[in-house]
Amino acid sequence: SALTTTGDQLALSSVAQLSRECMARTRACDVVGIDFEDEHEAFAASRSTDYIYEPGSDSSFAALDSHAETIEMDAKLPFVITGSPGCGKSALLANWVNRRRQLKHRDEFLFQHFVGCSPRSKRLAHLLYRLESAIKEHFQLREMEVPTSEERLRWSLNRFLAAAAKKQCPARIVIVLDAVNCLHGDCSAADTLHWLPTDLPQGVRIIVATIELEHYGALSDDIDDEGSRIHRTYTELRRRKCPTIRLQPLTVEIRHQIIGSFLKANREALHSLEQAQQFRLVTAKASSQPLFLRTILYALRLGFEMSNIPVDQQIDTCLCAETSSQLIARVLKLCSGYVDGFTRNSPARLVLADKPSIQSATMAVRPT
Repeated sequence: SALTTTGDQLALSSVAQLSRECMARTRACDVVGIDFEDEHEAFAASRSTDYIYEPGSDSSFAALDSHAETIEMDAKLPFVITGSPGCGKSALLANWVNRRRQLKHRDEFLFQHFVGCSPRSKRLAHLLYRLESAIKEHFQLREMEVPTSEERLRWSLNRFLAAAAKKQCPARIVIVLDAVNCLHGDCSAADTLHWLPTDLPQGVRIIVATIELEHYGALSDDIDDEGSRIHRTYTELRRRKCPTIRLQPLTVEIRHQIIGSFLKANREALHSLEQAQQFRLVTAKASSQPLFLRTILYALRLGFEMSNIPVDQQIDTCLCAETSSQLIARVLKLCSGYVDGFTRNSPARLVLADKPSIQSATMAVRPT
């Protein structure tokens, strides 16, 4: 699947938050039923509402559906989604969970955890406590206590899974864990996956997303030509022979579809984006990563509404970035400049009442 949101959780979370504050575009009809007090729900919503999704193929969703099936009551290894940072892993999982909630059996236990959506979400103890507490509540395991220490939480995970699996026949337990490569243990290295049971009970399905390499680069046996090492998380999952799908970079055709859908959804703000400018975006090497393409489109939308800088100049600025992280830094700097420009000039202040996006952005950065 090709998605326009993804992976680098902390950086993209900042951009998503800034976009929401600056644009004030949250639609009530899109967020009904979403508990934004839950950081994982909010993170998933940023990747499954008010954004552009263009499926290059249904194969990823089909693979996840097949793995989550529990009718045969068999035991399965964890299922792995992998790929480079920014390739769409988080967005794929968020959209698949969103769709599955609408179609799943009423007794199915469906749990999601996005590592990196908040500082505490990266702690292994926090993940295990959330998961075991949710299992206890869903399956009414009143006799079982959820530990508070990381060591005891690690040892008790399989007990909770086994107890829950015995409560239903067939058991319907689906656990989605994004960016497990970013987990940190209090007293051990969480990325070795020592906490993830080797043998899962029947009917328990675990889906994890991780990167392959410590840095960008092509996969090889142990170290790529650029010196990037295979991440320990991926090494362990491969050692266990877990089924794996790798998300590929966006094709030029899919990039065109994403831009077309984005323009259609933002016709008022981006009506003047010419074909030549679209071609520049499509042919940029970095735009093969959904995170990069989505970020630059949102940056242009902000620029259209909040500045008088020519579009070509905005594109030049964005395309100077070679990675999503560099682009995000440039976008945040641009946004800061837009807001500073409006707050310094008194005539600009007069139009704030007519420009809710500017007013929202100004309030977002104003000292309290």
